[in-house]
Amino acid sequence: MPGRASRASAKKPAPRQRKPRFDPQAAFAAAMIRWFEESGYHVGLDLDQFDGDEAREQFKKLADKLEELAAEVLHHVVSFHALVSSGANSDDLFEALTPFIGQADIVASKVGSGLRTGLVVVPLVLFADKLAPEEIRRRFSLFVELGEALNAFGPRLNLQNMGQCRLFPLLVYFESDRCRADVVALRADAYQLHAWKHVTLRGAFVDVAGGAVTRAEVTGIGAFSVAIASLFGKEFEPFQFGTSDLAAVSAMVAQDKPPDG
Repeated sequence: MPGRASRASAKKPAPRQRKPRFDPQAAFAAAMIRWFEESGYHVGLDLDQFDGDEAREQFKKLADKLEELAAEVLHHVVSFHALVSSGANSDDLFEALTPFIGQADIVASKVGSGLRTGLVVVPLVLFADKLAPEEIRRRFSLFVELGEALNAFGPRLNLQNMGQCRLFPLLVYFESDRCRADVVALRADAYQLHAWKHVTLRGAFVDVAGGAVTRAEVTGIGAFSVAIASLFGKEFEPFQFGTSDLAAVSAMVAQDKPPDG
């Protein structure tokens, strides 16, 4: 009949597009990366985050300065001749950090300066709800093994590396019960001081839902160093992630969360 549109020509309603489902882990990861960057850490191995020429020049100046100071001190204190030389460069740092990728969900890093020249700090984020305690222990051991290559990023005395590597695994949980269970099971393994390797690992258990952070207890000679530092009002650890930091990251997640997410 005239004036009536055929069924074939009638427009069908466009299919409704489903909004992407909110992923708490992805949102937390994005907020953690932002927190690291705002705290002065490099995240991952994105070379665009580094100015290669500028970095090399900075590292060379630090090494030269330390070499000069060390030679002067050794001249007054030590009766034998010592060879002080610079350590690895930024290319070596990238190469040493590469094996950590894939073993942690987020790898951050910072190279020390001033009195902390030769110190490489590596926070490592692991989303641990589905990781068995045995797997976490395996990764702790692997991190320590990989960290040995990072102590070369510092001066050498008589061809021996004098750098220090500090590893800080952050075990992130969205299930509070699982977090509490792993604190009991793993807390003793989450602090490891390997003085002969110049590598220290200190983990922390991050309970996102509970808003709590439980750090591994420092024991042995490390505890003595903490006590000495506290007498002078100093913080012993070069990396801190506590309850207030977790609250800041959670606030970033809430800020970026869709209204109906």
